[in-house]
Amino acid sequence: VNETEYKNKNKKNGNGNNGGGAVENVSCRVADCSGHGKCEFEKSDSGDKVSSCGLFESGCEAVCVCEAGFTGDDCGTSESDMSQLREIRSQMVSGLLLVASQDLSGDVSEGNVLSMFSSLSSVTHSSWELSEDSSSSVLEALSLSLGGAQSLGLSHDSMSDDLFGCLDSVGLFQTRSSSSSSNSNSNSNSSSTSQSILSLLDNFTEYMSSQVVEGQNSLDSINQMFRTRVEPVSLSDSFSSTIPQTKAELLSNNPSTSFSLISSSSNSNSNSSSSLSLVSMLVKSDLASPPSDPQSSLTSNLLRLRMSGSGSSSVSTITVVLQTLRSQSYPVFESDVFVNTSCVLNEVSETVHVCEGALGNVTITHRCNGTTSGMLVSKCPRQSVQPSCHLPNDLSNFNCSMVNHTSTTVTCKCDRILSDNNDNNDNGRKLSSSSSDSALSESGAL
Repeated sequence: VNETEYKNKNKKNGNGNNGGGAVENVSCRVADCSGHGKCEFEKSDSGDKVSSCGLFESGCEAVCVCEAGFTGDDCGTSESDMSQLREIRSQMVSGLLLVASQDLSGDVSEGNVLSMFSSLSSVTHSSWELSEDSSSSVLEALSLSLGGAQSLGLSHDSMSDDLFGCLDSVGLFQTRSSSSSSNSNSNSNSSSTSQSILSLLDNFTEYMSSQVVEGQNSLDSINQMFRTRVEPVSLSDSFSSTIPQTKAELLSNNPSTSFSLISSSSNSNSNSSSSLSLVSMLVKSDLASPPSDPQSSLTSNLLRLRMSGSGSSSVSTITVVLQTLRSQSYPVFESDVFVNTSCVLNEVSETVHVCEGALGNVTITHRCNGTTSGMLVSKCPRQSVQPSCHLPNDLSNFNCSMVNHTSTTVTCKCDRILSDNNDNNDNGRKLSSSSSDSALSESGAL
C-alpha cells in the first residue's frame, strides 16, 4: 500500500496557524510551490478542483499548479532544466533496454531478471523526468523482464513492487502529458502507451493469479493511477469482493466499489479451483480512455475483472455496484405539449410532428388510414438522464444492464449469454440513448 506520500505531507491549517477553529488542510510537498506556483486541492480520483482538503480527509490531495516556465511536483525546476533531466533519463533507460534485450532474450537467470526490475524501478522513480521515448523503452524492458520471470517461474512477490511502481510512473507521465497536449500524434502515442500498460497489468495479475492458493489472503496494490487485487475464488455458490482501499479510506468508512459472482448450478463445482484478478483505473488517468461520443462522460473509475481456472466457465452473473466520483443528479424533463392530426374519411395521410425537448428533438408520426374521421392526439414524451453500463466488444459473451442507481452508486448486472451468436457492438463505456423515453445516459464504467 503506497501511503508514504500521504503520511509524510507537511500539514498545516488553512490560515497558516493552529488556532481559531479554521479548517486544517494538507499542504503541498513544498508549501509555497518553490515560489513558482500555487498550491491547490483536487479530488484524487477525478482531478476535480475543490476548495479545501482536510488534514484527515481521504479522497483529496494538495498539488502545485506551476507558473509558465516551471514544472515538477514542487514547481522547483525550470522547463529547460527538466528537458536536460529527461534527456539524461532517456539515455539511462535506453541503456537498460539494450541490456534487457541481450540478457533476457536467451538463457535467462533469476539474478538478471530481478536486477532489471530493480534498475527500471530506480530509473522511473520520478515520473516528471520521463518522456514519450523513455516511457516506451521502459514498457518494452518491463515486457522482456516479465517474460523472463514467467519462463523461470519466479515468485510474483519478488518483482511486484518494482513492476507496479514502474507502470504507475509511466501512467502518471502519460496522463500529465496527454492532458496538456491537443496534438493528434501525441494522443495516438498516449493511447498506444496506455494499452501497453493495461496489457502488462493484465499479464502480471494473471501471472499472480496462477500462484495464489485456496485460503490465501488477497494480494492488493494501491497506486496513484490504478489499484489491483488478486485472490482465490470459491464458486460453489457465489463470491463477493471489493476494490482495495487505503487505511485512511477505511478509517473514514468510505464506500468502495463492490462486485459479486454467481455460479450457475448446472456448471458449478465445489472442488473447482479459480482465481480472480481486478484492476481499477482512476477516471482521471490516461488509462481510462474517454468514450468517443462527445456527449458522454464517465462518472466512476473503470473496472477490469479477469477470472482464471476451472471454475471460471460456471460464472453466470456478475453484479457490480460502482461508486460514483461525485454525487449525481438524474433530471427528468416532463412535457406538457400535445400534437394532433385531423384524419379525414377515405384519405390516407402521414404527418410527422417534432417535439422539442431539453435533451434533443423527438419525432412523433401520425398515420391516417382513411377508414374513419377523427383526431389523433399524442403527448410529447418526457426525457430523462440515466446512468448506463457497457462492456467492451471483446466481452460480448456477457450482456450488461443498469438495474439500479442512486446519487452515489450505479449497479450493473451482467448475465452470461448462452448463445454463440451475439450482435452486441457497443464500443466500450459510453452514453447511450433509451428508446423508451429518449433518455440520455451517463455511463457507469465497467
